[in-house]
Amino acid sequence: MRIVDINLFDTIKVVHQYSDVNSETIACRRNAALFDFSFMSSMRISGADSLNILSRTAKRDFKNMKTGDIRYALSYNQSGFVRSDITLWKEGKNEYLLMSGLPDDVNDLLDIEDSQLNYRIEDLRKKINIFSIQGPNSLHKLSHFLNGELLKRLSYFNFMKIDVLGTQCLIGRLGYTGELGFEIVVPSKQSSLLWKHLSSRITPCGLIAINQLRIEAGFVFYGNEFRLPVTEKDLGLEQFSNNNAKKQDLRLICFEGTTNQNLDLWAPTGNLVLPEVNQIIVTSACKQPGSSKCIGLGFVKIFDEFSCMQSYVDPFESFWDIKEVPRPFYDTLKELPRTKLY
Repeated sequence: MRIVDINLFDTIKVVHQYSDVNSETIACRRNAALFDFSFMSSMRISGADSLNILSRTAKRDFKNMKTGDIRYALSYNQSGFVRSDITLWKEGKNEYLLMSGLPDDVNDLLDIEDSQLNYRIEDLRKKINIFSIQGPNSLHKLSHFLNGELLKRLSYFNFMKIDVLGTQCLIGRLGYTGELGFEIVVPSKQSSLLWKHLSSRITPCGLIAINQLRIEAGFVFYGNEFRLPVTEKDLGLEQFSNNNAKKQDLRLICFEGTTNQNLDLWAPTGNLVLPEVNQIIVTSACKQPGSSKCIGLGFVKIFDEFSCMQSYVDPFESFWDIKEVPRPFYDTLKELPRTKLY
């Protein structure tokens, strides 16, 4: 039994106990898994000028959002490069919940002082916890704790307020694994008890497992993929931004390779450089279950508009035998249960 992952903001006064990583990832892919995402930074912004304030972080048009909608967006540093990704939940007229893995996204908005604008910001980092239930059986598992028929109506990237064992929570249909799943926003005072109940029926999993799952799905992580000065077009995420930054002839790919590195929560160290032709700058990597190979994400240089290379060299010599593979890595034909409706 490995013991890891204390909640970063110390709102859950327990140490979560998890099994081995392969068992956790299999549970998520085949059944259901429970993750603690309470390390996320969150805030509520309200008032007539809410979107004006939000535009200082995220470059996306949120005007047509309806109550209950969730939007994915990108935030930028002062140089105009992507620094993180966020989700924005519309709770009501001129009222939004912002979530980000990067504390600066919340800190920067909290530091704004503009007396000419009508807005209010509430720091929620010590007031709420976020749990994620992911996997093809996630709805079935959650139905033990709430009205499953009501939750079944929820569309992808939408959320609702719903009673969970006597506690009013927000539940959104989204996740970080590529699987069907949900995220629960729960008041911190009730979070420890709710975790106890959820983990009695759903396999609790740690950060190493979620990292492996998101790499398999081809999802970015701000602490890895945004280490390089990249634009939304380099990331292939331009549909989530109105920034219109220039592309730098970079492309984010998923690869399979070999390494002798310890890949538990692996991240690149030192200063990264932009790749040359035939090179890949590896930004994320994890073990491939049941194989001596590893899989990962990295940036390559586009040398021709109509063609691409199939193998690459790591200039830092940490990975070799690197070949590009389609994303998502685990199910390129999309034949598994995650593609079906509940």
